[in-house]
Amino acid sequence: MNKKVAMSGLLIIALLLSVFRPLDKYAENYIEENIVSALLTYGAARAINSGISVVKEIEFSISVGAGVNATPGAALDPLDDLIERFSWVVMMAITSLGIQKLLLAILGSQLATVAFAIVAFIYLFSLWRSKGKPATLLTQSLCIVLFVRFEFVFVLLTNYLIEEAFIEESKQQSIHNIQMSPIATDYENLKLDTQNIPEEEGILDSLKRKFSAVSDSVASKMESIKVLTEAVTEALEDILHLIAIFILQTIILPIALLWTLYKATLMLFAYFRKLEKE
Repeated sequence: MNKKVAMSGLLIIALLLSVFRPLDKYAENYIEENIVSALLTYGAARAINSGISVVKEIEFSISVGAGVNATPGAALDPLDDLIERFSWVVMMAITSLGIQKLLLAILGSQLATVAFAIVAFIYLFSLWRSKGKPATLLTQSLCIVLFVRFEFVFVLLTNYLIEEAFIEESKQQSIHNIQMSPIATDYENLKLDTQNIPEEEGILDSLKRKFSAVSDSVASKMESIKVLTEAVTEALEDILHLIAIFILQTIILPIALLWTLYKATLMLFAYFRKLEKE
């Protein structure tokens, strides 16, 4: 009798959770927050990528006899490749979160709730009406609908608890550092100014003015390039940290948790088959 009461109580609680969806709403909020966070990170990554592209394209040219060209930003090619891959990882994370949101909506739909309610009521009726245990097939069917209905809720809420306990603070700090990086905010100031040389000036005066303008511009822009290169280098740690977090959060943990839940369901099946034989 006590087992019947306990099982009935657990099923009624599960039915209430399925109908009123309080856990689903927490999971939905968690996904929404992560999508917004990932989109902001993707925007910052693209801004950094644009900044590096601007720096790479800067070319100093002095045409006196044989022309001399210099492209100091070309040294940033490896960093540019890393940012490109980082953008791809963030986009992959956004896609994964979008799929999880869709699956959560499907598995938490009215159809899934009705299917779970029907199986649950049949199980309760069999539990209290029959003197023995409900049929193993019915019990296994109940486990299956429970797994389908709450699998993604379980995965997302567990992911949320892990994030809050170990990841959230460092993740938000890394996102903030990348968004505030000078390479993401000040790259538009890297355009070289050109000065028009009056035609009536003599050749010597024209050369002096040209050298003076180029010298001032080069000195200013080289200092900007140095500052922004240092900013990208400082952002590397945050970028690598976020790559690891996004892969862990959106791929590794969901798969690991689903596998764990699946194995637990199989263990329940084996337990019920054992009870049936006894």
